[in-house]
This record gives sequence, C-alpha cells and structure tokens, in this order.
Amino acid sequence: MISALRIVWLAAFLAACGSGDTSSPAPALPPGPPKTTVLNASLSSPWGMVFLPDGRMLVTQKGGSMVILSADGSMIEATVSGVPTVVASGQGGLLDIALDPEFNAVSNPWVYWTYAEAGADGNGTAVARGKLVGAALSDVAVIFRQTPKLAGDGHYGSRLASRADGTLFVTLSERMYDDPANPGLLYAQNVANDLGKVVRINREGSVPPDNPNLGVSGALPELRSYGHRNPQGAAIHPATGELWVTEHGPQGGDELNRVPGGGNYGWPIKSYGCPYGSPMGDACLIGGGTHAPTHVEPVSYWVPISIAP
Repeated sequence: MISALRIVWLAAFLAACGSGDTSSPAPALPPGPPKTTVLNASLSSPWGMVFLPDGRMLVTQKGGSMVILSADGSMIEATVSGVPTVVASGQGGLLDIALDPEFNAVSNPWVYWTYAEAGADGNGTAVARGKLVGAALSDVAVIFRQTPKLAGDGHYGSRLASRADGTLFVTLSERMYDDPANPGLLYAQNVANDLGKVVRINREGSVPPDNPNLGVSGALPELRSYGHRNPQGAAIHPATGELWVTEHGPQGGDELNRVPGGGNYGWPIKSYGCPYGSPMGDACLIGGGTHAPTHVEPVSYWVPISIAP
C-alpha cells in the first residue's frame, strides 16, 4: 500500500516502453533519475487527488476517508465529513476524486468521486457527487452505478476525467471476471453491461445525447468504449478534448489508449500480454497480440513486464 503522498516529475516515459506505433522514434530520456519529493508521509493509501483553487489538495484515502491538505502538502487541515460507506477490501475502497469543471467554492462547489459500493449481488464501482462546503459534503447523491455488481474485491478501474463541456468520463474494469483461457460471458465485450468499459455521463448522471453509437444492438447509452481490462489512468488532452487512458494488462501488455469514442479495445480477445503463469514470448500473446483490424490498437504498450501505469 502507498504510505506517502509524492509528487513525481517524469519526462518522456514512453521512451522505455514498447510501442504499437513505430512510425516515430521515442523521445530521449532526460539525464539522471526522476526527482521525488515527499510532501506528506502521514497518509494511509492515498488513491486520488485534486488541487483546490486555493492550492490546497483534496485527497481520497482508500480506506474510506477524504482529507484536505495544506497547499504545501505538509499538514492535514481537515477530514471531510459526509463520505458514504465504501467497500474497503482488496482493491476496493474510496478511489478517485474530481472537481466540477466550473468548480467555485461559493457558487458551484460540486465534487465527484468514485468508490467500491456494496449491493445485493456483490459490489461494483459507483460515482457520487456532493457539495464541498468547508470540510463537509452536502447534497450527496450517487449519479452512476456499474452494473452488474459482482462478488470479489479486485479490479474497479475507477479513474475520473472531467471535460470542459461538463461531462464526466469514468473508467470501469471487468472486475477480474474475464479470463482469456475461459471466455465465459466475455463481460468486457458485452455492451449490455458496464464491465470493462469507459462511460461518459453528464454531471448529474444523465447520458449525453451525443455519446457515440457503438454499432452493436443493445448497447447501453452511457458507453464510450468497450473491451478494456482495468483502466486506472485517464486524462483529457488540453487542446483536442480527447480522452487518453492507461490500463493494466494481464502478465505484460499494459496499454496506453486514445479513446475518441466508439471503439472496441479487444479485452479479453486481444492483448500484448500473456495469461498468468505463461512463459513470456510471442507465442503466448493473447489472440496473437495484434489488435487490428477488428479491435483498436493501443498507442503504446509495455512488454514483457507489467509496469502498472
């Protein structure tokens, strides 16, 4: 578990990874190792963080608490009240955090977070929002629930990315139910559920009318893309507004993906990784590795080891 909050400055990280697109050379790494500065060593498994307009940090801790750090990160100023109960087990807990694109502490104090939520059939990723007033959340409501809920405590995905148009992207994993050696239900390939997907919703939880048409009958309207394994990194390109996502592969095969919308990213049919326990090499790549033309190729991928991006 992570025991300290660190700001790590990394440059040209793609230089060290295998790439699905070799048309241009990887940039050179800067001299010397990345620099790490410990801002606060008193936190317990910090998972998500955003900067408030005044420079302070709003941090989620996986066990279920949300705290506000001073602008220099050295002090916990307050523990936020009003956080709903989370399933703090395995990889589950209180996860990502995001501010409303138009966040204002007085007139628009909405914040959004993801967490592992219990249900009758198990648990799954949920998205809630609330007004952050001082160190308290009010008007808390769940605006999205991953379906179906399943037993187990692994793979929640759960990264949030907010776009300037007010919509939210949510990355969602397959909850460790898709096994390439035993295809079963192929949850990530089934567009009638939210497992192994990226979804796009409005800030109050409704579905934007301009979500992509996946071209598959019965697809849920919130889906942006499908065929993902466990995407836990997400960012909006500042110029194009496009979503970029990193996801964990199985044994190797971690991916960097561009997600303009409407694509099938192949899991568990295609991966540059191998089934767990397999001797690494081209012969074990799931589905032969290459995604195209039936699935979207990653922008870049990491083999033979998993770096957990």
